[in-house]
Amino acid sequence: MRDMRSQANKEYEQQAADQKKLLEGHIITQDTYNQNMAAAEQERLDKLNKYGVAVAKAEEIIRGNLKLGEAGYVEWRQQAEAEMQLYGASFDEALAKAGDATQKLGDSSHLLAKYTTDMTSDAKKANDAWNAMIFDPKTGEIKTNAPEVIADALKAENGWDNIQFILKNANLTSNAKGVILEALIANGQWNQMTPEEWQFVIDNKQGLLAIYDTKEHLAEWNSIPDNVKKLLGE
Repeated sequence: MRDMRSQANKEYEQQAADQKKLLEGHIITQDTYNQNMAAAEQERLDKLNKYGVAVAKAEEIIRGNLKLGEAGYVEWRQQAEAEMQLYGASFDEALAKAGDATQKLGDSSHLLAKYTTDMTSDAKKANDAWNAMIFDPKTGEIKTNAPEVIADALKAENGWDNIQFILKNANLTSNAKGVILEALIANGQWNQMTPEEWQFVIDNKQGLLAIYDTKEHLAEWNSIPDNVKKLLGE
């Protein structure tokens, strides 16, 4: 992203130099020069804004592994702010444009498994398996059909065993477990599971079970405004 930012600035500088030559050579008028420079500046800002949002999304994932007040958080925050200023915006502004995951319960970035420095080998394998399943590296986004992808994975050979390995070892959020629940319900497997398996999936979070135990309850939950979901989630 820094290379792209640098390239955007170089392109602008080249445009500015070209326009200056045209103006000094009396090939274009001052008004045309002003219009062309305004367009070039807007193009540069648009690019920087787009790149800045992408950087903010990446920084948000990093923030997911830090807690306010912990060692390293202040240093990270200072570095993030300094980085974002190079894109012409504050970190909070860029996050707002990216859709700050902390502002909306169920944001897609909360589906990613979280990595920690002291995680076990099985935890890393489970995190890698989960993130590879739901993350599209081509778009840099969570797959829009994540529940369907997981439902297909469950149908594969040893699919349920693989999902159980992920559930047991990966550092998943409640949102991620909710997507697994949704997939289990969608393919009819949920109703065939034992109460013990239910508890294993929801990790004793009865609120999840209340939301996802039927398609009707899930539909009711999805119909609730996001601010109310956040309140209930807390």
